[in-house]
This record gives sequence, C-alpha cells and structure tokens, in this order.
Amino acid sequence: MGLGIAIGGSIAALTIFVIILTYPMVSEKLVETTNARSETLRIDNIIAKTHFTIESLGATNGDNLVSMDIVNTGSEKLWNFEDYNLIVTYHADIGGTLTPTTEQISFNSALSFTESGTSGTNQFLRPDSDINPGNWDDPCPGCDTDAELFDEIDEVSQDNSDYVTSDTLLIINDQDVLEVGLTDVTDPESSEEHTVRYAYRKSQVGGITIDMTVRLLQGAAEIASWTHNDISNSFTTSSQTLSDSQINQITDYSDLRLEFTVEYVSGVAPFSEVDISWAEIEIPPSPIDYDCSPLGLSSGEWSLDRMNDDVIDPRVINKNERSNVCISLSNPVFAGGNVQILLSNQYGVTASQFVSAL
Repeated sequence: MGLGIAIGGSIAALTIFVIILTYPMVSEKLVETTNARSETLRIDNIIAKTHFTIESLGATNGDNLVSMDIVNTGSEKLWNFEDYNLIVTYHADIGGTLTPTTEQISFNSALSFTESGTSGTNQFLRPDSDINPGNWDDPCPGCDTDAELFDEIDEVSQDNSDYVTSDTLLIINDQDVLEVGLTDVTDPESSEEHTVRYAYRKSQVGGITIDMTVRLLQGAAEIASWTHNDISNSFTTSSQTLSDSQINQITDYSDLRLEFTVEYVSGVAPFSEVDISWAEIEIPPSPIDYDCSPLGLSSGEWSLDRMNDDVIDPRVINKNERSNVCISLSNPVFAGGNVQILLSNQYGVTASQFVSAL
C-alpha cells in the first residue's frame, strides 16, 4: 500500500515536472500563432483598404518617356514605392521595326518628388463647325463668303477684319441665334481656370438697343451663360471665367458648343445687325502631356515626380490624392504602338492601363 502511494506520488511529480518543462515551449508556440494571426489580419485589413488607379497615361511616338498618374482611391496610404512592381508591355521601335517588348521597371527614389517635370501647354477650343447658323452670314470685306461661319471666328489671335453678321433686327424680326461646335480636346481632369472669350459689336452707331446672350453648352445642356445689355457699335472683347461648379458639370469636352443669341430690345432706327469676330475657350493642359524629360531618368527607371492636391504627408499618396509618374523605357515607342502598364504593390494589389501612342 505504501509502495503504491509512493509510486503514484512519483508519477504525479514527474507529470508536473514535464508540464513545467514544456510550458514555455507551448506558450511560445501560442504567442507565435497569435502574432501570426494578428499579422495576417493586419495585412488583410491593409489589402481591403488599398485601392489605386492609373490615369492620364500618355506615350508619344518615337519617345521612350511615358507619363501617367497614380490616384489613391482607397483609404490606405500609398508609400514604400521601392516595394512596388511596375511592368510595361509595349510596341518598341527597335531599328525601325515594331517589336513587342516587356520590361520590369525599377523605382528611382533619388529622383522622386523633385518636381522637375512640367505640364504641357494650355488647350484651346475654337469654332470648327456650324451647328445652327440661324440667319447669320459672312458678307464682310475680309470674309471668304463661303456660307460657312465658324472659320470667320476661329483665329488663334483676335482678328476683327473678318466676322459673322446676324440678320437685321427689327420689332417683327427680333432675334437671331448662332450655334457653333468647338474643337475636341482632352479632358484636363482639373477644375483650374477655364476661360471663355469672344468679341462682338452692333453694326450701327446709336439706333436700336440690342442685347446679346452667350451660352456655353454641352450638347443641349447649359453649362454657363452671360448676357450683355445694349451692346456697343465698337468691337468689345469679353472674358468669362467658369466657376468650379460649372467646370465640374462638363463631362464631355468633345461636345462643347457656343451659342450666341442677339435680340432687339427697343428703338425704331437705324436698324442694326450684330457682328462676332472671334471666340475661344482656354483650359488647362492635357494631363497626358506631362513632360518627364527634365528628370534625367535612366532607361528602365520610374519615379513619382510631383504630388497634386497634396494635403498632408509629403511623399505619401493619401486618399483622393494623385501623383505624376515618369517612366523611362529602354526603347522608344513605335508610331501608333500600344503601351500597357501593370503596377502592383507588395501585397499584390494591382492597377493597369492601356494607351496607343500619339
């Protein structure tokens, strides 16, 4: 009996001893497992909140420099760009031959955020078609009298020697409308200054009172309008700046138009017509025209050159912020060739974009 109790006690003591010996190892494994799960959850949370897009991808025939924007569309900050992977598949011009090529591009942190690149020049929309000529004509001494109106008011610089002329305005013929289409441009993706300019006059000194209303349209939808009361018989140049809310209404820069409505108000004589000599709209540069050449990137390198709309954290792309990106390929892009960008971060979140060289 005493021997059995002794043996039982020894076994219990041995068990406790083994537990004491193995407890640190078990605890360590539990801690490792817990940490691994926490890290997995952390990474999953980052991946769920990380979203970015590639926009404004631009490539030029015969040039090895490509520009684009990275836009943060998620809530996670974008940084550690050394860990990003950028792959470009493109039609390379190698000895004058179109050669499908794929390159993995290295990030150059030393040349990033130097703001060395520059945006392109402002874009101009000028009349290029008659959408509604009304009763307007081009009979002036400097006009070509070809019954096309837009080409009398489409000069790069204002020229009052040629112009379009409305119908004679009377009490019984009190209104005339001219609507012209405008040249197509690239959406500047910016609410910076948009300016509408035009020059006008009535044909007679004194006489009847005439008002003119100018409307900027997208299709049939009005973006903005301006009314000029009792216009002068001397050419007057008007410059109108769109508000941010008006600019944000523009969704299709290829369907913008200018409409000129002239209207008899009062008076009996002398009767007058209205002349318009010039019209244009000036908007910011195309985002695909970003000039990367001042950076001095070597072939096979990319960098983030300039933060746009940066609010906090320099060198970090926060939510809704964007950065201009410059890429230097090993070969120029073939004329009209395709360029495909694939960008991914260390967690496998990717974005891609495709463009044909211009």
